[in-house]
Amino acid sequence: MQKFYARLHTSKVDCFVFVSASPWQLYPIFSQFFWDKKFPDPIYLMKYFRIKDSSFLNLFKNPENYKMATIEPLIKEWKNVKFILVGDSGEKDPEAYAKLAQKYPERIIKIYIRRAYEEFLDSRVQTIFKDISQEKYQIFENPEEIKE
Repeated sequence: MQKFYARLHTSKVDCFVFVSASPWQLYPIFSQFFWDKKFPDPIYLMKYFRIKDSSFLNLFKNPENYKMATIEPLIKEWKNVKFILVGDSGEKDPEAYAKLAQKYPERIIKIYIRRAYEEFLDSRVQTIFKDISQEKYQIFENPEEIKE
């Protein structure tokens, strides 16, 4: 994936935003991983979570809703920016990204979804992306499969 992100960075992408439903306490691990693997520096947006108060419940909120609520304000704020969404099938990235692509078809230019584990993803993808052009999204297992 590092090579894919590096190609994007050198060709047409100015900014990377890492949106994760993981708690912010994992930031040091993620940032060290991205640094060690020489990924382009991202902006990190992660779930706010503390054991001491009601934010503890944030950890268990629907990841699809979290992704939508985190990414959509960026789309609204950065009016002249086109977005490439990259995620995996392990949680609800396909569902969230498809909804965003339907709502902002001119702003979401591509969606890449990595098959996170062995699963029959075809029927899920057909349902989720039924109103989205097949040219706008790609499901892949290995980064070498990605068509840009």
